[in-house]
Amino acid sequence: MADPLSIRGVVERPVHFRAGPHTLFGVLTEPPNGGGDVGVVLAMGGAYVAAPNRNRLSVRMARALAAWGCRTIRFDYHGVGESTGTIDGYWLDRPFVEDLVGAVDVLRSAGVRRIILIGSCFGARTILAAADRVPELAGAMLISTPVRDFQMGDNVPDQYARDLSVPQLLGKALRSHVWRNLFAPGTPQAFLRSRRLITRTAVLKLARLLRGPRGDGRARGVSDRFRAGLVHLHARRTPLLFLYGQEENFYEEFERARRGELRDLLTGPEGTVTVEIVEGVVHGFTTLAVQEQVMARGLSWVQTLALSTAQTAPTRPQKSLLTPLS
Repeated sequence: MADPLSIRGVVERPVHFRAGPHTLFGVLTEPPNGGGDVGVVLAMGGAYVAAPNRNRLSVRMARALAAWGCRTIRFDYHGVGESTGTIDGYWLDRPFVEDLVGAVDVLRSAGVRRIILIGSCFGARTILAAADRVPELAGAMLISTPVRDFQMGDNVPDQYARDLSVPQLLGKALRSHVWRNLFAPGTPQAFLRSRRLITRTAVLKLARLLRGPRGDGRARGVSDRFRAGLVHLHARRTPLLFLYGQEENFYEEFERARRGELRDLLTGPEGTVTVEIVEGVVHGFTTLAVQEQVMARGLSWVQTLALSTAQTAPTRPQKSLLTPLS
């Protein structure tokens, strides 16, 4: 794949826009000819400053999309990077809907009439929560999307507290490497990781025991917000692409839900739901190989989707959006 940084003529400009009480910073990337009526919002996870993403993945993706004719906006969530406000963590049951809708408004003001949303982890869950506020939504690519609700950093403790009994948890806590990290740690980070894992798991398990089985929600921990977003998109027949790494626990939980209580929603009418798996772990985009796979799949899917929806979109005839720059 050609490096999007070498693409000539792609125009980028900083934008500031309102999102609830906050002013957010974003970068609008446009084709040399101004683009057509398709726009893409990149709503990435919470581990990095969202506008550039890890290894500037969002920068590269936005410029590549612009080379194919799509206006694209990448932005910092409130309390992050150049945006105003404060943040005390990322909770999957408290997505930043206003932030995403504000970014969509920027594309609307630029003349975009069909919106494609791409997000990973927290960003993907925000897309599901905000979909009912984007009537122009032509499709969504959801990368490493958790089906459960937890605070960022609590994924493993929450899973342990939900799936393991007290004797099983004690067995894990008594393993030799855990004690070694607590009392003779090789690094301060190893001590902090082990202490946090034990503490958070204990707190979450105690909370579940006090709530009792009726307070535990769905048997396998599928989020009501995740389900509600799917119900809305299922009813609209919105094309969805779920992308996971084969070795990540988010994929295991998604597959369990797809075979069980979410089977009807994740089948989708007329093949609108696509699930693709790549080797390794996609969550966090930890390797360059994974980043390239995600980027290639995203570009291909957007191009196909833009062509398929162009036939039904209420727009005037125009040159194809998907002619690459020479």
